[in-house]
Amino acid sequence: MFHSASLTPLDELMTRWPFSPSVAGVAVTCEGPMPAASRIAELVRERLGPFPRLGWVLTPPGGPRLARRHRWVPQPDFDVADQIVFDSGAQSFQELALRLMTEPLSPDRPPWRLHVLPEPDGSGFTLLMRAHHSLLDGRSFTTLFRALLDDVPAPPTSHATRTEQRPLQRIGSVTRALRTSFSPGTAVPMPNHGPSSPAYAWCAVPPQVFERARAAVPGHVATATEVFVAAAAGTFRSHLGSWPPASGPERSLFVAVPMDMRRADQGHRLGNAFGAARVPLPVATEDPVARLAACRGLVRSGEHQAALRFGNSLLRALSLVGPRLVDAILAPQYDPAYSAGCCTSLPLTGEGLAFDRHPLRQLRGFPMVPPHGTATFFLLGCSEGYTLNVATNSGSGDARLLADSMLRELHQLAAHAQGVSRYAERC
Repeated sequence: MFHSASLTPLDELMTRWPFSPSVAGVAVTCEGPMPAASRIAELVRERLGPFPRLGWVLTPPGGPRLARRHRWVPQPDFDVADQIVFDSGAQSFQELALRLMTEPLSPDRPPWRLHVLPEPDGSGFTLLMRAHHSLLDGRSFTTLFRALLDDVPAPPTSHATRTEQRPLQRIGSVTRALRTSFSPGTAVPMPNHGPSSPAYAWCAVPPQVFERARAAVPGHVATATEVFVAAAAGTFRSHLGSWPPASGPERSLFVAVPMDMRRADQGHRLGNAFGAARVPLPVATEDPVARLAACRGLVRSGEHQAALRFGNSLLRALSLVGPRLVDAILAPQYDPAYSAGCCTSLPLTGEGLAFDRHPLRQLRGFPMVPPHGTATFFLLGCSEGYTLNVATNSGSGDARLLADSMLRELHQLAAHAQGVSRYAERC
């Protein structure tokens, strides 16, 4: 076991998130009465014990003033079951989740917890894992829940593969990405419904609705990311009032789309291994199906990965000077005009998901509190269906308004696909 280690530049970046305690989470709700506390502790030890990173403590920076970085220190005699918190259920899930995502984790323990919440009527219980983003990224959460749930198969290797490009292709990809990175953008006026505060909202998306939405463009089955980005474009368009803006220069509306950067042999590695592509949204297009068609190929895996690998290399080089320089360079990217939001999606593969033979009923996600005036859209999918999760940092009612708006976009795409299918059957 190592004595201590400096955080990677990307891990360090997550410790310096200026809008919240940098806490994210995923929750699974299962049916039936909650297992005994001793049984839950036994399963957690058995299934999460093999992940040594879960026993690391985040320690304050040390070293020269300009180059200070946090360090990971393994906790002696760590018992993974000590991270379980059994909540009484006195608060509503909405209230408890908001509190847990906006309060810091204890600095003297590994920065994650597994909260167990019984439903008041005994019809189900929830396992909510929250962690500091420096410890886990989104893919890490799904890796841990695959281990925690009963007999979940490993994801296909192809999910973690990345497309290699020739040198000239890589140069072209990086050049286009740099041009996009410096393109001026525009902000979306948030609804500002209610007092200003972080907010979360989620809603279930039936699997048949999402699958039909993928088939809305004739002759093309869209990827989950394409559907999600197109729905975000429609959601933002509904709050813009008019496009292009009546005054000022016409500029694109951008969102960040995180991409997993792990190699095929690193699929189960915990930590932060992602990059975020800046993608222009087709908000000028009025028709939902046309917006989805415009998103075809908008997020090109090979092209964006080449550019993001270059960006991560640049981050490593800049971090040698110190985190403060990185902070100064990245500060403009938190402006709502640079990126109006973030669109990320994660699958939890496997049929009949369960915890201790209690079937999974619902899956919910909690991204970090986003920059002021922006929104994060987080889609979690499994065989039981999809859950749309929205986080905002403006009006307290904005997350719910945006979640409902995006759900309408998905239903519109699904309805169009169903109408086309019925017409084809009649023909």
